[in-house]
Formats: sequence, C-alpha cells, structure tokens
Amino acid sequence: MISNEAKGLAEYYARTVITGPEAFVMEVNDYGDYAVALRRKLIREISPSIVSQVNQEEGRLK
Repeated sequence: MISNEAKGLAEYYARTVITGPEAFVMEVNDYGDYAVALRRKLIREISPSIVSQVNQEEGRLK
C-alpha cells in the first residue's frame, strides 16, 4: 500500500485484513517505490519458507 495517499492504511490491513501464519503487509512511500516493493513481495511469496529435511533413518522427507 502506498502510505502517502492513505495514512494508517498499513496498520488497518495488518490489524483487520491480513490473516494467516505467513501473511504480511508491505508499505511503500510513493509510486516510485512501488515496482521495487512489488518485486520483493513476489519473491517473498514464492520463495520456500521451510526447507524439507531428509530423515536419514528412513530416507523420506519429513
């Protein structure tokens, strides 16, 4: 969200809209920062958050 257009909007989203264990809000100051923030957001969303470990005893993913 672009903070110079709606003050307090990021806090509102964080408090009432965003849910889930890995949900997040990214705030930018103006439209000039939007492309960089969008790229960071997409990378964060598609990057694996947990790396599977191989169970050495059973040879399976756990």
